[in-house]
Amino acid sequence: MAWYFDYSTMHNWKGYPTGIPRVVDEFAKASLDNSDFKFVVTSDEHKGFGLYNQSEGKFSLDPVIFSQGDLLFCPGANWAFASQNEKLRDAKKKGAKVVQLVYDLIPTLYPYFYGPGFGSAYQNWFLECVQNVDHIVTISNQSKLDIERLKKDVAGTVPVTNLRLGDNLPIKESKKILLLLGTEFVLTVGTREYRKNHILLINVWRYLTSQGFQLPKLVIVGREGWLENQLPYQVSNDVLIKDKVVFFEKLSDQEVSWLYQNSLFTLYPSIYEGWGLPIAESLSYGKVCVASSVSSMVEIAPDLTLHAHPLSTDQWCNEIKRLLTNRDEISKMEKRIKESYRPRLWSESYEDLVEILKSV
Repeated sequence: MAWYFDYSTMHNWKGYPTGIPRVVDEFAKASLDNSDFKFVVTSDEHKGFGLYNQSEGKFSLDPVIFSQGDLLFCPGANWAFASQNEKLRDAKKKGAKVVQLVYDLIPTLYPYFYGPGFGSAYQNWFLECVQNVDHIVTISNQSKLDIERLKKDVAGTVPVTNLRLGDNLPIKESKKILLLLGTEFVLTVGTREYRKNHILLINVWRYLTSQGFQLPKLVIVGREGWLENQLPYQVSNDVLIKDKVVFFEKLSDQEVSWLYQNSLFTLYPSIYEGWGLPIAESLSYGKVCVASSVSSMVEIAPDLTLHAHPLSTDQWCNEIKRLLTNRDEISKMEKRIKESYRPRLWSESYEDLVEILKSV
């Protein structure tokens, strides 16, 4: 019997891992420390999964032959591979147990967050996937509820288990960003895409600036994603706020860590999330976070997080103004967070994952 870890998403990723690739990378690093898995990679050009050589970044063209009692864990963006479900079905036919990590069903629930056709393609992938797996792992109560609702008619017996992700980042300073900023700032971390709702924050900065309110810089960290709407172009051509909003892409974990540590507080206005990792990361650094009041984002630490509705600019204006005009409240909340919030280590999340896999 052998355990296999599908590393395909990270094998195809370029730059520092964020989002789903970050989760795959963190679990992969924990696995290497414990030697629990053999790594495999696939692509649409190959018939099956090939063993992956991490030191060389290459995988074997000879497909792995799964056997009775093997386990295949798939934590990546498997909808990106048209042949993935066929390969899962083949592994299961040979006696392997197949476990899929499903982060959320947002493309199915809100297809207008993405490009044309992606929502239906994602749903088709999921409905086929649940017929080829033995267990689904997900990352929040909200995602579990969404998954249970959609899979009910096609695979009602496939169990779904929640797994809380880690939220720790390395703590190192980077003078590079300090030199670029050199002033107070508020931070938001997340891919620049329609769903993450950066435009709300930009409009908050526009409105409050137009009213004469003195604002710190807004630092937006994240690469371009779905329906980004050219936010850097909008800002750079807006005389009102072009000097008040800064964009960063492709930062290292150490640089993001520095930004968390040195921010006044953080913001996360996403319209819908399967979890909302930047909220947990902010709390792990003892920083106040104003987050959306919907979906899984209210699960993370409701007593330590401020919330505003992602469609209400007024609510976000009020919360941001209240914090900036009452620095004592920020200090009091930071004290409570540092006393009450226990960061979730990725190693702990991995240990829970292993226990889940043992039970499959």
